[in-house]
Amino acid sequence: MREHLGRKHSIRDGAVPPPNTADVPNPSALHPQMVQSTLLSGRFAASAVGADAPPGAFQPVVPVVVKEEQHEEASVEAAEAKHTCTTYPPSTAGAGSTSNANSIPNPDMDPSYGFSPEEINSTLSSSGGSSNNSGTRGCSDKRAGVFTELILEMVFRDLQPLSVVEERGFRLLLSCLEPNYPVPSPSLLGSLLWHRYHVLKQCLRQHLETSLAPRCLALCAEHWRSVEGCGVEGSGQFYLTVSSHFVDSNWRLARCVLETRPIPEHKGGTTEAGPVKFADTLKAVLSEFHIPENYVFCIVYDTPSEYQQVFPGPSRAPALSLPDSWEPLLCAGEALKICIQEGLNIETVRQALTDARGIILHFQHDTDAAAALNQKAEAANKGSARLVLDDPGRWATAIDMCESLLELKWVVSSVLEEQKAAPNLADHQWRLLHELVPVLRTVRIAASFLSEDINAAVSALMPCLQGVSRLLGQNMAECGCPLVRGVMEKIRSGMEKRWRLSDEEALLGCPAVLASFLDPRFKEMRFLSPHARSKLHDKVKELLSIQAYAEDGAAGQEADRGLEIGENEVGGNAPGLGLDDPLPIPTVASLDSPESCASAEEGDSIELQQNGTVVPVSSPEQVNESAHTGSSPSKVGSGGRKRSAGMAGLTSPLRSDRQLSARMRMSPLPQSMYDILLGEDPTERMPEIQQQLENYIAEPLCKRSLSPLHWWRNKEHRFPAVARLARKFLAIPATAIPADRAFAPRECPVAHRRAMLGPKHLDHILFLHQNCDYVEQLKGSPSGHGESDHNSSVSGNQSRDSLYQTLVSYDSKV
Repeated sequence: MREHLGRKHSIRDGAVPPPNTADVPNPSALHPQMVQSTLLSGRFAASAVGADAPPGAFQPVVPVVVKEEQHEEASVEAAEAKHTCTTYPPSTAGAGSTSNANSIPNPDMDPSYGFSPEEINSTLSSSGGSSNNSGTRGCSDKRAGVFTELILEMVFRDLQPLSVVEERGFRLLLSCLEPNYPVPSPSLLGSLLWHRYHVLKQCLRQHLETSLAPRCLALCAEHWRSVEGCGVEGSGQFYLTVSSHFVDSNWRLARCVLETRPIPEHKGGTTEAGPVKFADTLKAVLSEFHIPENYVFCIVYDTPSEYQQVFPGPSRAPALSLPDSWEPLLCAGEALKICIQEGLNIETVRQALTDARGIILHFQHDTDAAAALNQKAEAANKGSARLVLDDPGRWATAIDMCESLLELKWVVSSVLEEQKAAPNLADHQWRLLHELVPVLRTVRIAASFLSEDINAAVSALMPCLQGVSRLLGQNMAECGCPLVRGVMEKIRSGMEKRWRLSDEEALLGCPAVLASFLDPRFKEMRFLSPHARSKLHDKVKELLSIQAYAEDGAAGQEADRGLEIGENEVGGNAPGLGLDDPLPIPTVASLDSPESCASAEEGDSIELQQNGTVVPVSSPEQVNESAHTGSSPSKVGSGGRKRSAGMAGLTSPLRSDRQLSARMRMSPLPQSMYDILLGEDPTERMPEIQQQLENYIAEPLCKRSLSPLHWWRNKEHRFPAVARLARKFLAIPATAIPADRAFAPRECPVAHRRAMLGPKHLDHILFLHQNCDYVEQLKGSPSGHGESDHNSSVSGNQSRDSLYQTLVSYDSKV
């Protein structure tokens, strides 16, 4: 029996369950999760009897460990690793001789959480007076390490302060889960956090150094402020969070936070100091991760209210201090908020919103008015309707306030007329709110469109803004209220000023327009005229040519470095060619290069220019034949005489061949009957990159509810040159912060918890919070990710079709 109790019920050293005098079921017959609640309920029932209760009314219960059934063949290690549910009274955590870091002082213990000291003493005395917690075992080092890692992950994943380990409720929870676990101090957690941060930072730095290419990175700069008391002198501290956006090799959009730095508060003065410090901060962050400046081609930034004079506009903001190759873009969420605030800033509209806000505040503060409102709303079958107060700093909440007031218009008016405690809205103000709601609802649809994950890139911005401008123009023509027409005109003029929606010449050079063309959902560019589309196609051809030349130049530099190393290894002597040596084959121009034309047929004439000498060669096969026969390319036209020994007059073979291929030119092809009758075939002289572009334009449109990155992952092999350009432009986000936060009607909990963190470990926590999952994906296998993305993007497509049709369809019904 002793062996059975120790093996099956973990009862050893004479510790036996107490008599079941309080109608408490035997713990061994209970489910593990029910034991603690049963013990506490028995203790509460005994305490409710009072002092006059008989002595046998309550029998304190010793700590009991209930373990799941295990096979006897299992090893000791497996038994220790198996889940254990321990029911332990919190106040007995420190009763044993083993020190316990989770024990809660008895004076601070709430009686509803544990047992009194008298009950503990009676329990210990009834079990033989032993001071050891015989039913529990000490926390092993392995289990303690797991607990510490989980606490550390909780800190940076949930943005919790390090002082959470000192909170009484947290220690109480740990004391129930693992009584003998020593809780780490905040200083120890800070050291572990610092180590975890530097390991992850090293992994991310190595990944960025090896995977990025020139002009493929987009930076985002977010200004934010901590709450009062978390900064210097009791006021909030300003911070700048810099993050990087790029599309990796698996066509996944990666957003990695690089650094969060405190910045001084702007107090006026010169307008040039802000952009200069802003640019210096960005360059310092890039140097911290060993990222060259030419790898960045776009910077998306927001404009806090304190810096609006420093950064006057989206296109001219910090351009004076940033490198010329960086394109500055204002955050779309910030710019759209400014446009709507300008429209709502009309005096009559602002006064109507202020009066509506006052009515809602009256019902929130006056209990009698609120009771009368609820009574009348239930009588009118509108008991579920509630008044919603707006946030003046968030325009989306004004829609909820107006809609809630309009739904309860007659109920609110009746209560205000009866009580005469607050003024009601005038008739023209009610009509104004009624006409204003559809306008704001149109912009809210656009915000919902841009907040989706598949529309987070800047490629969806221009089609969305053009759709909003078109819908506002239609509403202006149909609206009969001059004030609402003025609001719509203000919003449209603000959008025109910041994005130049009607200036097609300015749009052609905008990265957002180029990204829209490279998005297979919007490549038709219906908001542009046919002439502007043609010019946009020429612009893309130019970018593809520049990209091809840059890649050829980079490949040439790599080849030169490799050849210099090879020549240094052989002492500068050119190796001779033997019968068994690999033969140097002249390279042909890259398929993505503008110089790459149709393949030469037999009989075509090609001119090779080497060291100033023009030599006619009948076909590229002769070049290969000369390499096989050992003849010099400069002597092919004179009968193919043998080359002098040692090839002393030539440079290394690969470099010579690369120079030859770079100077290949096609001579006029002989005219065929097709050329005489139909004219020259344009595809004969069209470079490969232009053929890819024409094929991409002719490709059917992608469904608007699908991810463009998923489309390019499947089509990259068909348009490799265009895909490389799309990888760069589709990495630009429309907002400086995640889109769901930028267009959220209320402040999200993540931003609120971030503002509560202290400055000491703020950078480490935010870095781990954003980058931990991405680095773990890099370490693991990426297989199956694309399928999950595809399934998630397909779900809910039918519900989005009406939203997409409203915003992105530009077919005129007139």
